[in-house]
Amino acid sequence: MRTHSLYVVSAALVALFTVACSESKPTLAPQPPTAPPAAAAQPASSSSPADLAAVRAAIDRGVDFLVKSRAADGMIGGHGGVTALAVQAIALAPSRPLPNDPRLAPTLAALVARARPDGSFADEQYPAYTTALAILALQAAGAHPELVGPAQRWLATAQLDESDGVAPTHPEYGGIGYGGKGHADLSNLHFALEALRESHFSERPETYTRAIDFLERCQNRTESNDLPGATNDGGFVYRPGDSKAGAMTSSGSMTYAGVKSFIYAGVSAEDPRVVSAIDWLRRNYTLEENPGLGQKGLYYYYQVFSRALSLLGQREFIDVAGRTHDWYGDLTRALLARQRADGSWANSDATYWESNPVLATARALLALEYGYGLATRAN
Repeated sequence: MRTHSLYVVSAALVALFTVACSESKPTLAPQPPTAPPAAAAQPASSSSPADLAAVRAAIDRGVDFLVKSRAADGMIGGHGGVTALAVQAIALAPSRPLPNDPRLAPTLAALVARARPDGSFADEQYPAYTTALAILALQAAGAHPELVGPAQRWLATAQLDESDGVAPTHPEYGGIGYGGKGHADLSNLHFALEALRESHFSERPETYTRAIDFLERCQNRTESNDLPGATNDGGFVYRPGDSKAGAMTSSGSMTYAGVKSFIYAGVSAEDPRVVSAIDWLRRNYTLEENPGLGQKGLYYYYQVFSRALSLLGQREFIDVAGRTHDWYGDLTRALLARQRADGSWANSDATYWESNPVLATARALLALEYGYGLATRAN
């Protein structure tokens, strides 16, 4: 166990943190096995598989909405981060549009135009966030590999470590913040880890090792987190000592983010830290809300829910009561029921800007797309 001593961000930009990734599996050692099974015999599945034809139609309608939302300059949503999310969502659609596809090309060009000489992607206040999403967008589109390497290296240097005068015992060691340095949080870190791993970054393996220090401090698990106030329920909070659900209360979105972060950092799904987090998720399995936060960040929750469970590579999820869920079927039914007539999604709760249909739609599409390949392989 490591020993640890002891912002205001605009609601709009906090909400943007939802990242897509390519369908390629990350290179991990060891590869994560399936999540731990519940004890004893299980009942028949409590949910039916997804209707993949309906899912594909919903994705096509959502992509069409994003394309129609594109501005004359190619941007979608008026911000580099939202534009990157839109590129990912369009590129990962089952139809897999090529970079020169008219649905994708203008927005991809607008994103590429934001690349800076230092490798980052232009955003004066939130460069780490925008750069992570840009890497994932380029990977999803299979375009501009010459920009990925510089962006990887810039993002890795955004991690707080000894070069910044931050000792391993500092609570924010190994984390990444909105501006790159300072005020690190799990939301920034899990997108950065996803971007680096999905783009096969291996130049600085210590990046992943340092990230584990920060992840431990975000987990309510006293065996590996000795920060004051940490509980022992296995869930995750937004940043060390701070939860968006209040005090050190674990939330669904951050716990799924924590699971996928541990996996991207090379931690086995059999590791006690991951098992503890999955146990929290088993106790709080739902698609009706973001556990701990209600409707706040619901589409963010859907995205990290789908990404984490897709990484675990299993179609079924067993809750604490022993019920077996086809989680992708549950997810798709929840999302298809919420899709609007114009193909978009929007949250009735405006917290974190999810009432903005461009943002919510990109997130919903990514949630549908992450699990789509797993579902089609199983059918």
